[in-house]
Amino acid sequence: MNEKKKTYTFGDIIIREVKRRYYVYLSRESSTDGKEHYIGPLDDVVKKNYIKNRSGGVWGLIPHSGPAGI
Repeated sequence: MNEKKKTYTFGDIIIREVKRRYYVYLSRESSTDGKEHYIGPLDDVVKKNYIKNRSGGVWGLIPHSGPAGI
């Protein structure tokens, strides 16, 4: 029953697979302790960001393309 843990890294975001579930961590490499900050299960993180983006963009701003002021 020796299962290999899978880890995926995207910049400072780390996703770990544990027992067929995925968990999100934020790397704190810049700090002296070198630890990671637990964010939550991947499905919850995706749901929260999807709802946030559908309700007017990140931080309540409306997403747009093109130069600022247009």
